[in-house]
Amino acid sequence: MSSKYYMITEIDHYLKNLQLWNNMLISISDVPMEKLQVEIRLLNYLYERNSNPVKAAFDRAATLLYGNHPYRNSAQGNIEDIKKLTPDMVRDFYSRILEPKRIVWGFGGFCSEKDVLLWNQCLDGALTWSKRSMKTAEFSGFPEGEKTDSFELPREQTVVVKMLPGFSCAGNQEIIDAFDILGQAENGLASTLFKSVREDNALSYSVGMHYAAGFHPGSITFYAMTALGAEKQVLKLLDKEILRLKEKGLSKEEFVAARSSACFDAERIFDTPDGLLRTAAMDAFYGYDPEKLISRKEKLAGMTLKQFNDIIKPFFNTDCTAEVLVLPQKK
Repeated sequence: MSSKYYMITEIDHYLKNLQLWNNMLISISDVPMEKLQVEIRLLNYLYERNSNPVKAAFDRAATLLYGNHPYRNSAQGNIEDIKKLTPDMVRDFYSRILEPKRIVWGFGGFCSEKDVLLWNQCLDGALTWSKRSMKTAEFSGFPEGEKTDSFELPREQTVVVKMLPGFSCAGNQEIIDAFDILGQAENGLASTLFKSVREDNALSYSVGMHYAAGFHPGSITFYAMTALGAEKQVLKLLDKEILRLKEKGLSKEEFVAARSSACFDAERIFDTPDGLLRTAAMDAFYGYDPEKLISRKEKLAGMTLKQFNDIIKPFFNTDCTAEVLVLPQKK
């Protein structure tokens, strides 16, 4: 669990905003029940999420992939548990996450080292730090075997999702770099996946790959939105793409184009101060040196096709998968 805060403001108003921010954080533990309207909004959001075919499919696939581990749950929680929340439970949670070793403050822009140390002191001094440690659930591995499920929603779309075990952000930076490149290759109009599913077979109007990671291994997900009756054919094409990545990896042409796109994104982050600060803070949170962001583009550009394929291919050599179909509800 991480708490991330960002501020963009004029330098003259920074300290005033910082004080307001302090007051907001300190007051979290004193919120009375009648003001906890967040629960109602979150419940409405979850009802909406559960009726969205793509989001509901991702959530169900994670439930299958992770078995009984807490990661099986959506980051937004579930309706049943949220209904059981009490004010004391909310206050206890927010007090426990304020543990010094879990917090990364990010300051950036037109400021000196002296300014940053002062602002950091303001925040550190204002907060009541937790003396209790919030334990992270141990992860012993993904349940073996292929898991499948299907369900209906009152929507017109049909969604196909195939989820595989992924990697940890706390691991090798080269794995993250390789999957940033793979993400470029598997998404977009020029991707082999798009051409196979949509252009060559006209089976989907939205198709792609998504990956997520944290301190423990995350997931790699292939998805497609299609029409009722085409879901099995789409699933075969997704399986074909997974097999291709397992056995061959990307071709030279795919790799070069995807690497260029990843390099462009790594360079573009310097054009958005908030994006650069957010990425640097996340790097620090996961144990990486934020200053290495400066050379990220060069590292990506230096990765070879062989290095790339050697990294990604083992992740697709697995029998542990979660397959979910979301179908339109019968009328």
